[in-house]
Amino acid sequence: MDVTVRRLVVGDAEALRRLRLEALQAAPEAFNSSYEEEAARPFDWFERVATGPDRNAMFGGFHDGALVGMAGFVAGERLKERHKGVLVGVYMQPAFRRRRLARRLVEAVIAHAAQHARVLNATVGADNQSARALYRELGFTTYGTEPQALCVGGRFLATDLIQLDLANHRA
Repeated sequence: MDVTVRRLVVGDAEALRRLRLEALQAAPEAFNSSYEEEAARPFDWFERVATGPDRNAMFGGFHDGALVGMAGFVAGERLKERHKGVLVGVYMQPAFRRRRLARRLVEAVIAHAAQHARVLNATVGADNQSARALYRELGFTTYGTEPQALCVGGRFLATDLIQLDLANHRA
């Protein structure tokens, strides 16, 4: 399957909204937000996410013009935290998993983040072995675990806190 990876633009907001809501329904344990919260957001919120203010960016994987995967970067805003950013919103539609799309999207985020930050942080479900393996291969290290990070359907889920030192990273 031929998939193009590129930074999203304002015209991608509707596709981003659809994919984001799909992700929140399909994998609620993978996101801090919920379907209900984001379905209620106004459309212009998705436009802002798609275009990313300032240093922020959202990347998408497109197959035949359809958005099938996503990953984003949110830069630290506070003066003392501007050296950091966060990898957010990583999701692939099931048909596009295990085809290196997640790797390509996260690599796009890393390349962008390296221009704007020294450290890239992320969280990953402690039981999400495939995602943890990908992040490890890309150079992320685990620096902690939050035991009850999320509550999904009455179940408490742990997340690993991971970090990539962009100053020493070779993409």
